[in-house]
Amino acid sequence: MTKLKTGKINEEFEADPQGAETTTDDCYVQVDQEGNVLSAQVCGSVVEKVEGGIKVTRPDGSIVYRQDGGNIRIENLIPKSVGIEDLSEIESFAMRTVNGMRIYRVNYVGGGYVEVTYSKEGQVIGLIGYNIEQTISKDNEILVRQGKSASGQVH
Repeated sequence: MTKLKTGKINEEFEADPQGAETTTDDCYVQVDQEGNVLSAQVCGSVVEKVEGGIKVTRPDGSIVYRQDGGNIRIENLIPKSVGIEDLSEIESFAMRTVNGMRIYRVNYVGGGYVEVTYSKEGQVIGLIGYNIEQTISKDNEILVRQGKSASGQVH
């Protein structure tokens, strides 16, 4: 008997050699014979196992790829806003304008930075950083904080 937890729901089911699928309301989860997720649809998001990782397509069309090594890539996300989680981590802040675009840069105490580019119309069109962590809400609000170590560039 295999146990699977989807949200707050625990389900038990028998898996055949090809795996199993379980459905609750408008959600489903497909697993292989070892219980590894192959695909799912939860809260409007579609989760798929792809070569080298997992792909999550959100209802707004944005796509999050999580590679087996832990790297994350986001496509088609139009952020509503970008915020700083803890102002005490900030070493410096600067703003410059290039071709009508505003570019904000925050440097963190002890290393790392985040740089956010806004279009002339005020939309976020770029976010790049080094040694940062970020949280993205379901409303596409990004909250950035200093990372725990130098882990490479994030786009």
